[in-house]
Amino acid sequence: MSGRVLIKLRAALPRLSAFALIVAVVAYVGVTASSPVVFDLDTALLAVISAIALSYLVGIAGQVAVGTAAFQGIGAYAVVVVGHGLPFPCGILVGALAAAIIGLLVGLPSLRLRGLYLIFSTLALQFIAGYAFNEYDTKTNALAGHFISSPKFAGATIGSVRTWFVILIIVDVLVALVFRSLIRGRPGRALAAVRTNEAAAAVMGIGVSREKLVAFVVSAGFTGAAGALGAYVLQE
Repeated sequence: MSGRVLIKLRAALPRLSAFALIVAVVAYVGVTASSPVVFDLDTALLAVISAIALSYLVGIAGQVAVGTAAFQGIGAYAVVVVGHGLPFPCGILVGALAAAIIGLLVGLPSLRLRGLYLIFSTLALQFIAGYAFNEYDTKTNALAGHFISSPKFAGATIGSVRTWFVILIIVDVLVALVFRSLIRGRPGRALAAVRTNEAAAAVMGIGVSREKLVAFVVSAGFTGAAGALGAYVLQE
């Protein structure tokens, strides 16, 4: 057993070394760079969460969708409207749940769509969400933006771009590990079978529609969580 573990560690060593080097370089830049540069890094780290969720939906589930910005906005506005008075982790959860619910509502009628038709259905969500956001801003006289108080976690206020930088690096790593587990586990294997041949997957007892819908909802939920985090980060 120990020999197998050692072989696996040796095989993974190049990837682990590359990952550690990237983290070290990013951390060094985050510590030494000016605040505007760190803020830009924060926004990039936020985009990483959405990119991982989208790559799972497109690369693993094989569903081409362009609704990422809409789900990010839904997560952010959920924090503004509902979650601004809640504890920080609960606010993130509210954003993720709101996006996941909308993803479920959009995903159900989109199960029979493929290719350009699926793209157009998610593109329509972009325009609908943008219109709804503008209408909300207009009616609440918030065209200049929304105010969200600085979040608190474990009794400490998160109020600097460098603090967010550290938090977002940790969140990105955790999100990557979650999706790595999904891809290597049963959901990933089922989606690989569905992507390869839906008819064969159905014969093997895999619920094709269920797996595709779950992948869509999971991707939307994590994208909404990224939007909710962005609402807190961008108000600094």
